[in-house]
Amino acid sequence: MGLVLLASFIATAVMATLLRYGQDWLPLPGGALTFVAELGLSVVLATGLFALVFKVLPDVRIAWRDVGRGALMTGTLFILGQFLVSLYLTRTAPASMYGAAGSLVMILLWVYCSSLLLLFGAAYTRVSTLRRGAGFEPRRKAVRTRVVRDDPE
Repeated sequence: MGLVLLASFIATAVMATLLRYGQDWLPLPGGALTFVAELGLSVVLATGLFALVFKVLPDVRIAWRDVGRGALMTGTLFILGQFLVSLYLTRTAPASMYGAAGSLVMILLWVYCSSLLLLFGAAYTRVSTLRRGAGFEPRRKAVRTRVVRDDPE
């Protein structure tokens, strides 16, 4: 998850810089078009990162269209959350009340929420795949486990 967060933050910063630099070269209207382009590219990038996580990480074979649904929803929620955290950090100045600890708490909260979004997206992908009627076929190198119940009965 840390790699996804880091890649998303770096890619968002690079895209924002390129779009702002490109705005000087291209005769485009105002900042609204730049904002929409940055938002769209961010969602596409986050969706791609989550799609790779959902496709590669599990030990099952899963179709790209099933991965795509969950990744699109997770990527959209991820970018929305990233926007809300950045809005909070820029508008409220948490450093004035708690010092640097306020920003650290917000970053830790964002990492926690991002991990919950990842797990929610994975669960959504699993449920939507099963609801569609497709099953999961384990990969050749998957490790089989057995559930042992320790009931007192």
